[in-house]
This record gives sequence, structure tokens and C-alpha cells, in this order.
Amino acid sequence: MNFYLIGTDCQSADLIKREQISARRRQISLYWAKFFSEMAALSTCNRFELYGIAGESIKFPRIEAGWYFIEGKVNVFAHALRVAVGLESRLKGELQILEQINSWSNKIPASLAGLWNRAYSDALLIRGESGLNGRDNIATFVFDDMKKKLTRGNELRIVVIGTGKIAGLLAEHRPAKARLIFAAHKNKFAAEKLAESARGVTVSLSGLAEVLAEADFLVSATASPHFILKAEELERIAWRRKRPLYIYDLAVPRDIEPAAGQIAGIVLKNLDDLSFVFKEHNDRIKNNLFLAEYLVGEKIKEYEKNFKVGSPPKPAILKTG
Repeated sequence: MNFYLIGTDCQSADLIKREQISARRRQISLYWAKFFSEMAALSTCNRFELYGIAGESIKFPRIEAGWYFIEGKVNVFAHALRVAVGLESRLKGELQILEQINSWSNKIPASLAGLWNRAYSDALLIRGESGLNGRDNIATFVFDDMKKKLTRGNELRIVVIGTGKIAGLLAEHRPAKARLIFAAHKNKFAAEKLAESARGVTVSLSGLAEVLAEADFLVSATASPHFILKAEELERIAWRRKRPLYIYDLAVPRDIEPAAGQIAGIVLKNLDDLSFVFKEHNDRIKNNLFLAEYLVGEKIKEYEKNFKVGSPPKPAILKTG
């Protein structure tokens, strides 16, 4: 039996491709499950990976463009370790991926759990030694970007659509001069809890237009397969405003219809548009990343020695298409 990984992330596929994959995750998982005796899917906003076990003689179909394929236990471990350390993240060293893995790994088959438990424990050691403590996250960068947009000293009025991880980070890292307004349709209780923790308020989606007429910013990060706000709705809101509305669409698939970015008075950014912000962060911690890369290499060699499986220290990615 051998270990395999078929995956896609923000480095191998653009936002449109990731949206298409996100919409078909269930079908994709069912398709690949036919080739594996056991399989587990890791899904985040920027990553979708299928880890599986199958016979070494199995013949896989052609891997499409935008995906990567990794074969061999050590190679798969090497990639898993890099993911857990945060080296494969857009925001290098971010802590959220480690939290997601910790929650996800409790649900995977025992045949894969050993590999992931090792990767997780090694990642904790590497993060500690290299100083990748994950203090920065998507919320802190969004707030920093917001502060550049408004020079007045007034309180920032920020509408947040969604009650998931990103909404929680926004509540946790709220600047002192920021008022958060959480909008939710189904998860009203979760929105109320977030508002309570952030000293904010809640609003129903039906009342969103009125709130956005006066807000400074909108941050949307839901798991909806459909647009939360259409361009025509935002155009009506823009006509009522005297200043730009800055929108951060952090969802994959996107919550805001992309055409809204062409409306006068609407400034729309998605995750790919924030790449320059992530690059600045990654450049600032390049010494930490260099040390983490070295430590990851040492852990891979140790893993390879323990399991006596011949493999290069860094996973080989086969790109096709």
C-alpha cells in the first residue's frame, strides 16, 4: 500500500478555478474515493486536498491543470508538515491552518491519522523554534488596510457578513476605534455571540441595505455557494452614499458579484487582490521562514529514516495540463 495526495491551493490555481473546485468538492471526493481504500479531504478557503491510501500498482487518471499530485509516504508527510507549519499558506506561518488541521485530524481514518499526528506534533516544535507564532492573520491585515483608507479619527463602522473563522478573528482583533455590525441569516445566535464579544451589534440580511448606506467597510466571508450581494443591489446602495464603500470579499467561492467592482463608489477586493499585503508580511519574517524550512528538512530526514522509505526530502509536485 502507498500514500497519495491530490490537491489544489492558492499557489496552483487562481481564484476562479478554486471557486469551480469548491462548488464540486463533493463530486470530486466521490470520484477519487473509487481509487483509494481509505481517503480524507482537507478543505479550507484556499486549499482542497485529498489524502488517500491505495495499492502501488494503481493507475490514476490524468491530473488536470491547477492540481498537484504527490506520491509516497515520505513525500506526503513532507507536504503535510509544510502545510501544518504554514509554509504552504499564502500568509506564511499563519496559525489558523494549524487549528483547522487539529480539528480535522480527529475525523480522518486511522491509517492516515498516524502520519498527520506526527506532522502536527513536529509542526508545533518547528513553529516554536523558528518563531512562527501566528500572531498575524487575515483580520489584522484587513484592519491595517482599512486604517489606510480613512484618515479621519472617527470610529470605523464595519459590517461583517458571516459567523465563521474569519468573523471570529475580526471580533477578536477589533481595533479600539472600530464598531462591528454582524449580519447573518441562519446563524443569528452565532452572530449575537460575536457581537457580544466585540461589543458590536447584529442586523438581519433584510436590513443590510440600510446599514451599508452609512457603513465605511463591508467584510464578507460566508460558506454560501451563491452571491450574497449582487451588483445591482450594491449600485443602489452606492447611489445613496457620499463616499466610497470599501468591500473585502474573503470567501471562496466569492460572496460579492465581481461586477460590483466596476460600480462608481464601490471598491471591491478579494483574497487574490490582497496578495501584495501577504507578500509584505512574508518578506518581514523571511529569517523565521528560512529557519523553519531548514527544520522541516531535518524532520523529513528523520521521518524517512524511521520508516525506512526511500524518498527525496522535499515532495515532488507533478504539474500537468
